[in-house]
Amino acid sequence: MARKRKELPLLEKVTITDVAAEGKAIAKVNDLVIFVPYVVPGDVVDLQIKRKKNKYAEAEAVKFHELSPNRAVPFCQHYGVCGGCKWQVLPYSEQIRYKQKQVEDNLRRIGKIELPEISPILGSDKTEFYRNKLEFTFSNKRWLTNEEVRQDVKYDQMNAVGFHIPGAFDKVLAIEKCWLQDDISNRIRNAVRDYAYEHDYSFINLRTQEGMLRNMIVRTSSTGELMVIVICKITEDHEMELFKKETFLFSNAGFVKQEDAEKFADWAKNQNFYGRWMPERRGMIEFLWNDYPWADVYKSSIEHEVWSRSHDCPCDMQLSYEAQLQEDWEGIGRENEFLSTAYMPCAEMMDQMGLYCSEIRGVIKATDGSVAALNTGHGNCINGLFVRRDILNDYLKRNGYVMFYYVLGEKVLRIGEMNSIMKDLSAAYQFQPEHEALVIQPMRIIERVALKKKNDEERLISHEMADTDFGELLKAISEDKNEDE
Repeated sequence: MARKRKELPLLEKVTITDVAAEGKAIAKVNDLVIFVPYVVPGDVVDLQIKRKKNKYAEAEAVKFHELSPNRAVPFCQHYGVCGGCKWQVLPYSEQIRYKQKQVEDNLRRIGKIELPEISPILGSDKTEFYRNKLEFTFSNKRWLTNEEVRQDVKYDQMNAVGFHIPGAFDKVLAIEKCWLQDDISNRIRNAVRDYAYEHDYSFINLRTQEGMLRNMIVRTSSTGELMVIVICKITEDHEMELFKKETFLFSNAGFVKQEDAEKFADWAKNQNFYGRWMPERRGMIEFLWNDYPWADVYKSSIEHEVWSRSHDCPCDMQLSYEAQLQEDWEGIGRENEFLSTAYMPCAEMMDQMGLYCSEIRGVIKATDGSVAALNTGHGNCINGLFVRRDILNDYLKRNGYVMFYYVLGEKVLRIGEMNSIMKDLSAAYQFQPEHEALVIQPMRIIERVALKKKNDEERLISHEMADTDFGELLKAISEDKNEDE
Protein backbone atom coordinates (compact mmCIF):
# COMPACT_ATOMS: atom_id res chain seq x y z
CA MET A 1 0.00 0.00 0.00
CA ALA A 2 1.45 3.39 -1.01
CA ARG A 3 2.27 5.86 1.71
CA LYS A 4 -0.09 8.82 1.91
CA ARG A 5 1.74 11.98 0.86
CA LYS A 6 1.87 14.71 3.47
CA GLU A 7 -0.31 17.64 2.55
CA LEU A 8 1.77 20.78 2.04
CA PRO A 9 0.54 24.14 3.35
CA LEU A 10 -1.10 27.06 1.52
CA LEU A 11 0.43 30.41 2.49
CA GLU A 12 -1.82 33.43 2.06
CA LYS A 13 -1.01 37.02 1.08
CA VAL A 14 2.74 36.58 0.75
CA THR A 15 4.75 39.45 -0.73
CA ILE A 16 7.38 38.63 -3.33
CA THR A 17 10.59 40.46 -2.38
CA ASP A 18 13.41 39.58 -4.78
CA VAL A 19 14.49 37.79 -7.95
CA ALA A 20 16.46 34.53 -8.01
CA ALA A 21 18.14 32.56 -10.78
CA GLU A 22 16.44 30.60 -13.57
CA GLY A 23 13.49 32.97 -13.81
CA LYS A 24 12.23 32.43 -10.27
CA ALA A 25 11.42 35.03 -7.63
CA ILE A 26 11.87 34.92 -3.85
CA ALA A 27 9.56 35.29 -0.89
CA LYS A 28 10.38 34.80 2.81
CA VAL A 29 8.02 33.43 5.45
CA ASN A 30 9.37 32.92 8.99
CA ASP A 31 12.95 32.77 7.69
CA LEU A 32 11.96 30.14 5.13
CA VAL A 33 13.12 31.08 1.63
CA ILE A 34 10.52 30.22 -0.99
CA PHE A 35 11.23 30.09 -4.75
CA VAL A 36 8.26 30.96 -6.96
CA PRO A 37 8.10 31.08 -10.81
CA TYR A 38 6.15 33.59 -12.90
CA VAL A 39 5.91 36.31 -10.25
CA VAL A 40 7.85 39.56 -9.71
CA PRO A 41 8.92 41.62 -6.68
CA GLY A 42 5.93 43.54 -5.37
CA ASP A 43 3.30 40.89 -6.19
CA VAL A 44 1.11 39.80 -3.24
CA VAL A 45 -0.01 36.21 -3.73
CA ASP A 46 -1.26 33.02 -2.15
CA LEU A 47 1.38 30.32 -2.40
CA GLN A 48 0.80 26.59 -2.59
CA ILE A 49 3.94 24.83 -1.37
CA LYS A 50 4.93 22.09 -3.82
CA ARG A 51 8.21 20.94 -2.35
CA LYS A 52 9.74 21.61 1.08
CA LYS A 53 13.29 21.19 2.33
CA ASN A 54 14.89 22.20 5.63
CA LYS A 55 16.12 25.60 4.44
CA TYR A 56 13.96 26.38 1.43
CA ALA A 57 10.74 25.52 -0.36
CA GLU A 58 9.31 25.69 -3.87
CA ALA A 59 5.81 27.00 -4.43
CA GLU A 60 3.28 28.02 -7.06
CA ALA A 61 1.24 31.22 -7.01
CA VAL A 62 -2.43 30.19 -6.98
CA LYS A 63 -4.04 33.59 -6.37
CA PHE A 64 -2.97 37.20 -6.91
CA HIS A 65 -4.15 39.80 -4.38
CA GLU A 66 -2.02 42.67 -5.68
CA LEU A 67 0.04 43.08 -8.83
CA SER A 68 3.42 44.74 -8.66
CA PRO A 69 3.75 48.17 -10.33
CA ASN A 70 6.90 46.75 -11.97
CA ARG A 71 4.98 43.92 -13.65
CA ALA A 72 4.89 43.72 -17.46
CA VAL A 73 2.24 42.02 -19.60
CA PRO A 74 3.63 38.84 -21.28
CA PHE A 75 3.47 39.13 -25.07
CA CYS A 76 3.80 35.41 -25.92
CA GLN A 77 0.71 33.22 -26.13
CA HIS A 78 2.72 30.26 -24.80
CA TYR A 79 4.09 32.10 -21.74
CA GLY A 80 3.93 30.07 -18.54
CA VAL A 81 3.49 26.74 -20.36
CA CYS A 82 6.51 26.13 -22.62
CA GLY A 83 8.97 26.80 -19.79
CA GLY A 84 11.04 29.44 -21.57
CA CYS A 85 11.24 33.24 -21.32
CA LYS A 86 10.18 33.17 -17.66
CA TRP A 87 10.97 36.86 -17.12
CA GLN A 88 8.48 38.21 -19.64
CA VAL A 89 6.48 39.53 -16.68
CA LEU A 90 9.43 41.76 -15.74
CA PRO A 91 10.37 44.84 -17.82
CA TYR A 92 13.69 44.44 -19.63
CA SER A 93 15.30 47.30 -17.68
CA GLU A 94 14.44 45.47 -14.43
CA GLN A 95 15.66 42.15 -15.80
CA ILE A 96 19.18 43.44 -16.44
CA ARG A 97 19.21 45.29 -13.10
CA TYR A 98 18.43 42.08 -11.21
CA LYS A 99 20.92 40.09 -13.29
CA GLN A 100 23.68 42.51 -12.34
CA LYS A 101 22.61 42.32 -8.69
CA GLN A 102 22.85 38.51 -8.77
CA VAL A 103 26.37 38.58 -10.22
CA GLU A 104 27.56 41.10 -7.64
CA ASP A 105 25.91 39.17 -4.75
CA ASN A 106 27.52 35.89 -5.84
CA LEU A 107 30.97 37.41 -6.11
CA ARG A 108 30.74 39.26 -2.79
CA ARG A 109 28.76 36.80 -0.66
CA ILE A 110 29.97 33.45 -2.04
CA GLY A 111 33.30 34.41 -3.58
CA LYS A 112 34.25 36.85 -0.75
CA ILE A 113 35.61 39.24 -3.38
CA GLU A 114 35.91 42.96 -2.79
CA LEU A 115 34.50 44.67 -5.87
CA PRO A 116 34.93 48.19 -7.16
CA GLU A 117 31.91 50.15 -8.35
CA ILE A 118 30.45 48.37 -11.37
CA SER A 119 28.86 50.20 -14.27
CA PRO A 120 25.29 49.20 -15.21
CA ILE A 121 24.76 46.51 -17.84
CA LEU A 122 24.28 47.90 -21.33
CA GLY A 123 21.02 46.45 -22.59
CA SER A 124 20.41 45.17 -26.09
CA ASP A 125 18.35 47.18 -28.55
CA LYS A 126 16.76 43.95 -29.72
CA THR A 127 14.72 42.07 -27.11
CA GLU A 128 12.61 40.00 -29.54
CA PHE A 129 13.61 37.77 -32.49
CA TYR A 130 17.30 37.93 -31.55
CA ARG A 131 18.49 34.31 -31.54
CA ASN A 132 20.03 32.65 -34.60
CA LYS A 133 19.20 29.03 -33.79
CA LEU A 134 16.23 27.10 -32.44
CA GLU A 135 15.61 23.37 -32.19
CA PHE A 136 12.07 22.02 -32.27
CA THR A 137 10.87 18.54 -31.36
CA PHE A 138 8.21 16.42 -33.09
CA SER A 139 6.01 14.22 -30.94
CA ASN A 140 2.79 12.25 -31.24
CA LYS A 141 2.03 13.17 -27.60
CA ARG A 142 0.75 16.74 -27.78
CA TRP A 143 0.62 18.56 -24.45
CA LEU A 144 -2.83 19.95 -23.65
CA THR A 145 -2.85 23.23 -21.72
CA ASN A 146 -5.10 23.70 -18.68
CA GLU A 147 -7.40 25.83 -20.83
CA GLU A 148 -7.66 23.07 -23.47
CA VAL A 149 -8.41 20.50 -20.76
CA ARG A 150 -11.11 22.73 -19.22
CA GLN A 151 -12.72 23.27 -22.64
CA ASP A 152 -12.43 19.55 -23.41
CA VAL A 153 -10.74 20.31 -26.74
CA LYS A 154 -10.62 17.33 -29.09
CA TYR A 155 -8.00 17.04 -31.87
CA ASP A 156 -8.15 14.72 -34.88
CA GLN A 157 -4.60 13.68 -34.06
CA MET A 158 -2.23 14.46 -31.20
CA ASN A 159 0.87 15.28 -33.25
CA ALA A 160 2.77 18.43 -32.39
CA VAL A 161 6.03 20.22 -33.17
CA GLY A 162 7.42 22.65 -30.63
CA PHE A 163 9.19 22.53 -27.27
CA HIS A 164 9.41 19.93 -24.53
CA ILE A 165 7.24 20.56 -21.49
CA PRO A 166 9.51 20.95 -18.41
CA GLY A 167 9.62 17.65 -16.54
CA ALA A 168 7.88 15.66 -19.30
CA PHE A 169 10.37 14.44 -21.89
CA ASP A 170 7.73 12.75 -24.06
CA LYS A 171 5.25 15.64 -24.14
CA VAL A 172 5.63 18.53 -26.58
CA LEU A 173 3.80 21.84 -26.57
CA ALA A 174 2.61 22.78 -30.07
CA ILE A 175 4.19 26.17 -30.78
CA GLU A 176 2.32 28.57 -33.03
CA LYS A 177 4.58 31.60 -32.62
CA CYS A 178 7.89 31.91 -30.78
CA TRP A 179 9.46 35.35 -30.24
CA LEU A 180 13.05 34.15 -29.83
CA GLN A 181 14.13 33.79 -33.46
CA ASP A 182 13.34 35.75 -36.62
CA ASP A 183 9.70 35.25 -37.60
CA ILE A 184 10.82 33.29 -40.69
CA SER A 185 11.49 30.45 -38.23
CA ASN A 186 7.81 30.39 -37.28
CA ARG A 187 6.74 30.28 -40.91
CA ILE A 188 9.18 27.46 -41.71
CA ARG A 189 8.17 25.37 -38.69
CA ASN A 190 4.44 25.81 -39.31
CA ALA A 191 4.83 25.09 -43.05
CA VAL A 192 6.71 21.83 -42.32
CA ARG A 193 4.08 20.92 -39.70
CA ASP A 194 1.16 21.56 -42.07
CA TYR A 195 2.85 19.63 -44.89
CA ALA A 196 3.45 16.70 -42.53
CA TYR A 197 -0.19 16.79 -41.42
CA GLU A 198 -1.43 16.94 -45.01
CA HIS A 199 0.73 14.02 -46.18
CA ASP A 200 0.26 11.92 -43.05
CA TYR A 201 3.92 11.82 -41.99
CA SER A 202 4.32 10.03 -38.66
CA PHE A 203 5.61 11.96 -35.64
CA ILE A 204 7.91 10.12 -33.27
CA ASN A 205 6.75 8.53 -30.02
CA LEU A 206 9.55 9.57 -27.69
CA ARG A 207 8.94 6.61 -25.37
CA THR A 208 8.89 3.80 -27.95
CA GLN A 209 11.08 5.64 -30.50
CA GLU A 210 8.61 4.78 -33.26
CA GLY A 211 7.69 7.32 -35.93
CA MET A 212 9.57 9.21 -38.63
CA LEU A 213 9.81 12.96 -37.90
CA ARG A 214 11.98 13.66 -34.88
CA ASN A 215 13.66 17.10 -34.70
CA MET A 216 13.99 20.25 -36.75
CA ILE A 217 16.75 22.86 -36.43
CA VAL A 218 16.42 26.32 -37.95
CA ARG A 219 19.41 28.66 -38.24
CA THR A 220 19.22 32.25 -39.44
CA SER A 221 21.95 34.81 -40.10
CA SER A 222 22.38 38.55 -40.46
CA THR A 223 23.14 38.02 -44.17
CA GLY A 224 19.66 36.64 -44.82
CA GLU A 225 20.85 33.03 -45.27
CA LEU A 226 18.87 30.17 -43.74
CA MET A 227 19.63 26.59 -42.76
CA VAL A 228 16.87 24.08 -42.03
CA ILE A 229 17.73 20.59 -40.79
CA VAL A 230 14.99 17.97 -40.41
CA ILE A 231 16.06 14.89 -38.45
CA CYS A 232 14.12 11.71 -39.17
CA LYS A 233 14.14 8.09 -38.16
CA ILE A 234 13.56 6.14 -41.37
CA THR A 235 13.12 2.37 -41.12
CA GLU A 236 10.78 1.56 -44.01
CA ASP A 237 11.29 1.89 -47.76
CA HIS A 238 8.05 3.85 -48.20
CA GLU A 239 9.32 6.45 -45.70
CA MET A 240 12.45 7.01 -47.76
CA GLU A 241 10.31 7.33 -50.89
CA LEU A 242 8.42 10.22 -49.25
CA PHE A 243 11.64 12.22 -49.42
CA LYS A 244 12.96 10.90 -52.71
CA LYS A 245 9.88 11.92 -54.67
CA GLU A 246 9.33 15.36 -53.26
CA THR A 247 12.17 17.43 -54.71
CA PHE A 248 14.59 17.33 -57.58
CA LEU A 249 17.66 19.53 -57.98
CA PHE A 250 18.07 21.04 -61.39
CA SER A 251 20.61 23.61 -62.37
CA ASN A 252 22.32 23.82 -65.74
CA ALA A 253 19.37 21.95 -67.20
CA GLY A 254 17.14 22.32 -70.23
CA PHE A 255 14.02 20.95 -71.90
CA VAL A 256 13.75 19.45 -75.39
CA LYS A 257 10.73 17.98 -77.14
CA GLN A 258 10.23 14.23 -76.76
CA GLU A 259 10.69 13.67 -80.48
CA ASP A 260 14.12 15.36 -80.24
CA ALA A 261 15.30 13.54 -77.09
CA GLU A 262 17.26 10.77 -78.84
CA LYS A 263 18.88 13.23 -81.24
CA PHE A 264 19.88 15.54 -78.38
CA ALA A 265 21.23 12.64 -76.28
CA ASP A 266 23.47 11.48 -79.16
CA TRP A 267 24.80 15.03 -79.52
CA ALA A 268 25.36 15.49 -75.78
CA LYS A 269 27.42 12.29 -75.43
CA ASN A 270 30.58 13.90 -76.78
CA GLN A 271 30.17 17.57 -75.85
CA ASN A 272 32.49 19.44 -73.51
CA PHE A 273 29.98 21.41 -71.45
CA TYR A 274 32.62 23.38 -69.61
CA GLY A 275 32.35 26.97 -70.81
CA ARG A 276 29.50 26.18 -73.20
CA TRP A 277 26.46 28.41 -73.32
CA MET A 278 23.55 26.04 -73.78
CA PRO A 279 21.84 26.62 -77.14
CA GLU A 280 18.60 28.10 -75.84
CA ARG A 281 16.84 29.64 -78.86
CA ARG A 282 13.62 30.82 -77.28
CA GLY A 283 14.73 33.99 -75.49
CA MET A 284 15.01 34.54 -71.77
CA ILE A 285 12.64 36.23 -69.33
CA GLU A 286 14.03 37.02 -65.90
CA PHE A 287 11.98 37.30 -62.72
CA LEU A 288 13.17 39.81 -60.15
CA TRP A 289 12.69 39.79 -56.40
CA ASN A 290 12.31 43.55 -56.15
CA ASP A 291 11.41 45.80 -53.25
CA TYR A 292 8.27 44.74 -51.38
CA PRO A 293 6.06 43.19 -52.62
CA TRP A 294 8.68 40.85 -54.02
CA ALA A 295 6.06 38.84 -55.88
CA ASP A 296 5.97 41.53 -58.58
CA VAL A 297 7.34 40.35 -61.91
CA TYR A 298 9.99 42.09 -63.97
CA LYS A 299 10.54 41.12 -67.60
CA SER A 300 13.96 41.89 -68.97
CA SER A 301 14.41 43.72 -72.26
CA ILE A 302 18.18 43.38 -72.05
CA GLU A 303 19.86 41.50 -74.87
CA HIS A 304 23.19 39.82 -74.33
CA GLU A 305 25.75 39.10 -77.01
CA VAL A 306 25.84 35.44 -76.00
CA TRP A 307 22.26 35.06 -77.32
CA SER A 308 23.50 35.53 -80.87
CA ARG A 309 26.32 33.01 -80.75
CA SER A 310 26.11 30.20 -83.27
CA HIS A 311 25.90 26.64 -82.00
CA ASP A 312 25.83 23.12 -83.32
CA CYS A 313 22.97 21.73 -81.23
CA PRO A 314 20.68 19.61 -83.47
CA CYS A 315 17.38 20.84 -81.92
CA ASP A 316 15.71 23.59 -79.95
CA MET A 317 16.27 23.64 -76.19
CA GLN A 318 14.76 25.74 -73.44
CA LEU A 319 16.65 26.50 -70.25
CA SER A 320 14.91 25.16 -67.15
CA TYR A 321 15.61 28.16 -64.94
CA GLU A 322 15.80 31.93 -64.91
CA ALA A 323 18.35 34.01 -63.02
CA GLN A 324 17.47 37.02 -60.91
CA LEU A 325 18.75 40.34 -62.16
CA GLN A 326 21.18 41.93 -59.70
CA GLU A 327 22.65 45.32 -60.47
CA ASP A 328 25.47 45.09 -57.94
CA TRP A 329 27.24 41.78 -58.40
CA GLU A 330 29.74 42.70 -55.70
CA GLY A 331 26.92 42.82 -53.18
CA ILE A 332 27.56 39.18 -52.32
CA GLY A 333 30.42 40.24 -50.05
CA ARG A 334 28.69 43.17 -48.41
CA GLU A 335 26.83 43.10 -45.14
CA ASN A 336 23.04 43.34 -45.30
CA GLU A 337 22.99 42.94 -49.10
CA PHE A 338 21.36 40.09 -50.96
CA LEU A 339 23.30 37.36 -52.67
CA SER A 340 24.03 38.27 -56.25
CA THR A 341 22.23 35.28 -57.77
CA ALA A 342 18.84 33.71 -57.17
CA TYR A 343 17.07 31.26 -59.44
CA MET A 344 13.52 30.28 -60.25
CA PRO A 345 11.89 27.93 -62.79
CA CYS A 346 11.72 29.20 -66.37
CA ALA A 347 9.01 31.68 -67.34
CA GLU A 348 6.90 29.05 -69.09
CA MET A 349 6.84 26.82 -66.00
CA MET A 350 6.14 29.79 -63.73
CA ASP A 351 3.14 30.77 -65.87
CA GLN A 352 1.71 27.33 -66.64
CA MET A 353 2.04 25.93 -63.12
CA GLY A 354 0.83 29.10 -61.36
CA LEU A 355 4.11 29.74 -59.54
CA TYR A 356 5.26 33.06 -58.10
CA CYS A 357 8.23 34.55 -56.27
CA SER A 358 7.19 34.69 -52.61
CA GLU A 359 7.96 37.31 -49.99
CA ILE A 360 10.91 35.15 -48.91
CA ARG A 361 13.86 35.63 -51.23
CA GLY A 362 14.75 32.43 -53.07
CA VAL A 363 11.43 30.70 -52.29
CA ILE A 364 8.92 30.04 -55.09
CA LYS A 365 5.36 29.15 -54.16
CA ALA A 366 2.35 27.59 -55.86
CA THR A 367 -1.13 29.13 -55.96
CA ASP A 368 -2.18 27.16 -52.86
CA GLY A 369 0.67 28.78 -50.89
CA SER A 370 2.79 25.63 -50.69
CA VAL A 371 6.52 25.79 -51.45
CA ALA A 372 7.17 24.77 -55.07
CA ALA A 373 10.91 25.50 -55.40
CA LEU A 374 13.84 26.56 -53.22
CA ASN A 375 17.23 28.06 -53.93
CA THR A 376 20.16 26.29 -52.34
CA GLY A 377 23.83 27.20 -52.08
CA HIS A 378 26.61 24.65 -52.41
CA GLY A 379 29.58 26.86 -51.58
CA ASN A 380 32.15 28.43 -53.93
CA CYS A 381 29.34 30.61 -55.35
CA ILE A 382 27.68 27.56 -56.91
CA ASN A 383 23.91 27.71 -56.58
CA GLY A 384 21.13 25.31 -57.41
CA LEU A 385 17.36 25.16 -57.49
CA PHE A 386 15.22 22.47 -55.87
CA VAL A 387 11.86 21.98 -57.57
CA ARG A 388 9.09 19.72 -56.36
CA ARG A 389 9.15 16.58 -58.46
CA ASP A 390 5.35 16.40 -58.83
CA ILE A 391 5.27 19.93 -60.31
CA LEU A 392 8.23 19.21 -62.60
CA ASN A 393 6.69 15.94 -63.82
CA ASP A 394 3.35 17.62 -64.48
CA TYR A 395 5.05 20.39 -66.46
CA LEU A 396 7.10 17.94 -68.56
CA LYS A 397 4.05 15.79 -69.33
CA ARG A 398 1.89 18.79 -70.17
CA ASN A 399 4.39 20.10 -72.74
CA GLY A 400 5.81 16.84 -74.07
CA TYR A 401 9.30 17.70 -72.79
CA VAL A 402 12.30 15.65 -71.71
CA MET A 403 14.75 17.28 -69.31
CA PHE A 404 18.50 16.96 -69.72
CA TYR A 405 21.02 18.44 -67.38
CA TYR A 406 24.73 18.84 -67.68
CA VAL A 407 27.55 18.95 -65.17
CA LEU A 408 30.69 20.99 -65.59
CA GLY A 409 33.64 21.94 -63.46
CA GLU A 410 37.39 22.08 -63.12
CA LYS A 411 40.02 19.66 -61.91
CA VAL A 412 42.92 21.62 -60.47
CA LEU A 413 46.37 20.19 -59.81
CA ARG A 414 48.35 22.51 -57.54
CA ILE A 415 52.06 22.86 -58.28
CA GLY A 416 53.66 24.74 -55.45
CA GLU A 417 52.02 27.94 -54.25
CA MET A 418 51.79 29.87 -57.51
CA ASN A 419 51.21 27.39 -60.33
CA SER A 420 48.53 24.92 -61.24
CA ILE A 421 47.34 22.73 -64.10
CA MET A 422 43.62 22.95 -64.86
CA LYS A 423 41.49 20.43 -66.69
CA ASP A 424 37.81 20.53 -67.64
CA LEU A 425 35.14 18.28 -66.19
CA SER A 426 32.04 17.50 -68.25
CA ALA A 427 29.03 15.17 -67.96
CA ALA A 428 25.40 14.94 -69.11
CA TYR A 429 22.31 13.16 -67.77
CA GLN A 430 18.66 12.65 -68.65
CA PHE A 431 16.02 13.20 -65.96
CA GLN A 432 13.71 10.28 -65.19
CA PRO A 433 10.27 11.03 -63.67
CA GLU A 434 10.41 8.25 -61.06
CA HIS A 435 13.90 6.76 -61.12
CA GLU A 436 17.57 7.71 -60.95
CA ALA A 437 18.84 9.91 -63.77
CA LEU A 438 20.03 8.19 -66.94
CA VAL A 439 23.74 8.74 -67.69
CA ILE A 440 24.27 10.22 -71.16
CA GLN A 441 27.91 11.31 -70.79
CA PRO A 442 29.80 9.92 -67.77
CA MET A 443 31.89 12.43 -65.86
CA ARG A 444 35.16 12.82 -67.79
CA ILE A 445 38.32 14.90 -67.69
CA ILE A 446 39.20 16.89 -70.81
CA GLU A 447 42.69 18.19 -71.44
CA ARG A 448 42.74 21.91 -72.11
CA VAL A 449 45.52 21.53 -74.69
CA ALA A 450 43.07 19.89 -77.07
CA LEU A 451 40.45 22.49 -76.25
CA LYS A 452 42.91 25.33 -76.88
CA LYS A 453 43.82 23.85 -80.28
CA LYS A 454 40.14 23.68 -81.22
CA ASN A 455 39.53 27.27 -80.12
CA ASP A 456 42.62 28.46 -82.04
CA GLU A 457 41.35 26.74 -85.19
CA GLU A 458 37.92 28.39 -84.76
CA ARG A 459 39.54 31.81 -84.29
CA LEU A 460 41.71 31.25 -87.42
CA ILE A 461 38.64 30.41 -89.50
CA SER A 462 36.88 33.46 -88.09
CA HIS A 463 39.82 35.73 -89.04
CA GLU A 464 39.98 34.23 -92.55
CA MET A 465 36.27 34.87 -93.00
CA ALA A 466 36.67 38.41 -91.69
CA ASP A 467 39.59 39.06 -94.12
CA THR A 468 37.53 37.71 -97.02
CA ASP A 469 34.55 39.85 -96.07
CA PHE A 470 36.79 42.94 -95.79
CA GLY A 471 38.32 42.24 -99.20
CA GLU A 472 34.89 41.88 -100.77
CA LEU A 473 33.85 45.15 -99.16
CA LEU A 474 36.87 47.02 -100.64
CA LYS A 475 36.15 45.53 -104.07
CA ALA A 476 32.53 46.68 -103.86
CA ILE A 477 33.56 50.21 -102.85
CA SER A 478 36.03 50.37 -105.75
CA GLU A 479 33.35 49.27 -108.25
CA ASP A 480 30.91 51.88 -106.91
CA LYS A 481 33.57 54.58 -107.26
CA ASN A 482 34.29 53.61 -110.90
CA GLU A 483 30.57 53.73 -111.73
CA ASP A 484 30.30 57.24 -110.21
CA GLU A 485 33.20 58.45 -112.35
